Amino acid sequence: GTGTQAGSAIIKGVIDGNALFNTAGLDSGRVVATGTLAMRSGPRNSTFVQVAGGALEAPAPGHEFDLGFELQPRLWGPHAFVGTRSFRATIEHRYFALPSVLDLVGIGIGAFFDYGGAWYAEQDVRLGGNTGLSLLFGSPLGSSAQLGHISAGYRFGGGLADTDARRWVVTAGSGIVF
Repeated sequence: GTGTQAGSAIIKGVIDGNALFNTAGLDSGRVVATGTLAMRSGPRNSTFVQVAGGALEAPAPGHEFDLGFELQPRLWGPHAFVGTRSFRATIEHRYFALPSVLDLVGIGIGAFFDYGGAWYAEQDVRLGGNTGLSLLFGSPLGSSAQLGHISAGYRFGGGLADTDARRWVVTAGSGIVF
């Protein structure tokens, strides 16, 4: 991984991978590449852009890519996109209207657009997305930048049939870490 600062922006790139070889060749492996741009346009404003993709070969059961809920696209339920291939992209702007209420909690709002999915190599690519708004909250006393969120928005793609799927949804969970 590497990164640099350019004015009020931070640019970070990471390629993470491993492989196990035996006498027959590649037994199993994984590679994931992630690029992140974080910009701070004011003391209470932050914008994030992140793109990631990866591939797995013969993962252990339960170790496939598993997107949705706390991984983009965030308005989808757990296990919405599962597979050995993955792509995701997001852009999010956060504004912390009340950065420290009684020195206990910060409260902000965010606007986001996510797109991505996971699929198996022998299947067609399956992608979906969402766009919406979030109420963000977190403690300024914490040792990490972990946020909670209540998000509302619109889901699209991902194989949703218009007749049986909820496109407008509300979710709650921990904030997306960039």
